[in-house]
Amino acid sequence: MKTCTKCGVSKPRSEFSKDKYKPDGLCVRCKTCRRSHYLNNAQYESERQMAYWHANRDRYRETSAAYYQAKKPEYKRRAREWYLENTELVAANSRSWREKNRERVAGYSHKRREIERRATPTWANMPLIEKAYEDAKLISEKSGVPHCVDHIVPLQSDLVCGLHCEQNLQIITISANASKSNVSWPDMP
Repeated sequence: MKTCTKCGVSKPRSEFSKDKYKPDGLCVRCKTCRRSHYLNNAQYESERQMAYWHANRDRYRETSAAYYQAKKPEYKRRAREWYLENTELVAANSRSWREKNRERVAGYSHKRREIERRATPTWANMPLIEKAYEDAKLISEKSGVPHCVDHIVPLQSDLVCGLHCEQNLQIITISANASKSNVSWPDMP
């Protein structure tokens, strides 16, 4: 038990937030009193916290970056677990976003088609390219694992841009394509 300095009531230790600078490791005011203080002084507390953050911005950025790097594998693991447990929610949110942002989706699609058009040489064998997309669809249906057509050398990258032709296409799983992104290709420097 611990007594709150604000309300004077003895409460269980679980009712107090942690404070590493106090001898017992707990705040002197209970969670209820602290919350009411912040709600009653929201504007002042917001300004005070922002002023402190601005005064210590560089230190916060350094410690945040170091902490993130130290915990990065854990963050990725937890994010992946959450994603696998909530695939329906993710799909619903994606559908909802696409419906609300039809203009942006149309713009992205147009940009992608334009990039593909510019990357297609005149000598490209279009029937073979179309067959690759049909084969990917058939493989997906037969295996139950979503497959897609991937450009071995990406069409868009900071270092290299490939062509949209039959020699630059491969059929791989969607997850493998997403992990590859546009940052890797064979014999890359």
